[in-house]
Amino acid sequence: MKSRKRILRWIVLVPILLFVIIVLSFIVMTKTESDSDLVRKGSKLSQAEAGRLEIAVANNPNDVASRTLLLGYYNSVNRSYTEPKRNHVFWLIKNRPDSEIAGLPAAHLSSGYFQGRALWLEQVEAQSSNRAVVLNAARFLDRKDIGSVAEKLLTLANDLAPDEFEYGERLGHYYYLRLFTESGVQRTVTAAKSVDLLARAVNQMKSTPVMQYSSTSVESKNLPSDFAKLLNQKAVVERDVFVVETLQDAAMAGIESNQLGRAASMASESLVQIKTLIDSGQFGDDDLGKLLVPAFDNLGEARHRGNLILCKIALDNGDMASARKYLVESANTHGSAVLDSFGPDLSLAKEMLAKGEKEAVIQYLQGCSRFWKSRREDIAVWVQAINAGRKPDFGIADINNHLEESLIQPSQYWDDIGNDH
Repeated sequence: MKSRKRILRWIVLVPILLFVIIVLSFIVMTKTESDSDLVRKGSKLSQAEAGRLEIAVANNPNDVASRTLLLGYYNSVNRSYTEPKRNHVFWLIKNRPDSEIAGLPAAHLSSGYFQGRALWLEQVEAQSSNRAVVLNAARFLDRKDIGSVAEKLLTLANDLAPDEFEYGERLGHYYYLRLFTESGVQRTVTAAKSVDLLARAVNQMKSTPVMQYSSTSVESKNLPSDFAKLLNQKAVVERDVFVVETLQDAAMAGIESNQLGRAASMASESLVQIKTLIDSGQFGDDDLGKLLVPAFDNLGEARHRGNLILCKIALDNGDMASARKYLVESANTHGSAVLDSFGPDLSLAKEMLAKGEKEAVIQYLQGCSRFWKSRREDIAVWVQAINAGRKPDFGIADINNHLEESLIQPSQYWDDIGNDH
């Protein structure tokens, strides 16, 4: 009899124990998976699976893991899902502002950006000493945001994490973009802030190892080792290209803050690094080279820009021989998507032409014709006009010189945090 009862008891207990083990295993598995892992898993969900997760979240709003999976899903599908994504992001900002997912790109918004930024500001006002909250708020910001709220959040983040280049670079870039909306003394002051922050960020970037997809990183743990190594090489090159671009932004800010020697040093350093990268042999036809096509494109743009920065500095210093050299050299580039389509910066060519530097300008234009193929006929006409002693009207090409400036919204636009445009 006792034996029978014992058997019955085990028949009842075994399913319960199995259920408990399964639940505990799920909890352990969830805890060991980072939010980045969950975002990647979410990107592979089917529409039906996402629908079931939405029901689960509706029944249990505190199910952050399911919200994270859904953000991964919505990030991977078309933009018709902007409203559900917005709702999850707003919930995270209000209820879990210090979570890992709240600071990941999957929780960034375009539609609903201003509402999200206002919510983040409320959290920062309430928890200004909470490092995770402030840094997540700073990560949320659009890189083109030049409003007063962005300045406040980035300044707080930089103060809380002075040894992490991300926030100093973001704040320095913020001031760099402000230059396109300012003038006079204020522009000079803003430029000085920008160059100091960007120069410091460059030094920090160069001394910080790239951990993404390294052998010990979270990103690489579920990847084949060879593929993870390839992605790590890509991440290192992309960091080096970003250093080049940041050096050039700092050099431009240096010119605007009347620090010409400092600006020349940074522009020259960027060109040395560009040559080192291009000569490294990493931009071939193999798998790594294919992954690095966008980086190679950016280097073509940077080679053009770096030489033009040095040309501008030489002109400001009255060194016409150097100005001629750098103008011609700026066309010695493999081009880029932007250069090939919109064309090169012709503002310095116009200035040089006004100073009588016909030969240098002609060499520059002929060099640009190698990558600016759509305007070769126009270039031939411009060269003919210059040889005839005329100053050609570069037409729409002149607008291209101010392409970046035209994309920057005025600060008032960004300060209007109550509406999404």
